[in-house]
Amino acid sequence: FESQRTISFVPPDKDFTLMSYRISDPSIAPLISLNLNENSMGRSGVAYLLTLRTNYKARTLAKTIEVK
Repeated sequence: FESQRTISFVPPDKDFTLMSYRISDPSIAPLISLNLNENSMGRSGVAYLLTLRTNYKARTLAKTIEVK
């Protein structure tokens, strides 16, 4: 991750949760947005490019962001 800023993984065969979080106040914009690009790799598979972007001010510090 440190050199190319990329995380690679093989998803399980069954359904799984990629990301979830809750915002209780509907007037607050999401703190993290996710962009997903899907690329077919022929018959053998699919490649996904996931980009996480934070939507908070530059002076704000996030100490722990956990992606499971």
